[in-house]
Amino acid sequence: MPYSSAGAASKTDLQESVREFRTRSGAGWHIFTMHKRCKSCLYCKVVEAVCYWEPPAQKGWKRPALFVTSAALTAATVLATRLMLARGDLQFLTALSFLFMAFTLTGVAISFRGCDACVARYLGKGP
Repeated sequence: MPYSSAGAASKTDLQESVREFRTRSGAGWHIFTMHKRCKSCLYCKVVEAVCYWEPPAQKGWKRPALFVTSAALTAATVLATRLMLARGDLQFLTALSFLFMAFTLTGVAISFRGCDACVARYLGKGP
């Protein structure tokens, strides 16, 4: 039998070595908190700077709604910028559209990686 007492001993040795590896490798890890509401969000400071209003209620439909609206507005801004650049005399509006596109791309990024509080605050009040 290949799984006799020798096999059981090797399984416990393997478990011990894995347990030792976990404690050695995890000893130096430290997770820095962004603020007291969440621990892993990269966009909390950006959202707090851009959105001055109080965070509304966190709902499940807000993340897909933020993604769809941000992606649609980004696509529309790309098309409008392309038309403005082809015309040539609308440099000021082109610069404004690039700023707006940065705002909408931030919405796409927040919809993917932001915490629920950031998504709710960036989207604003809804129904």
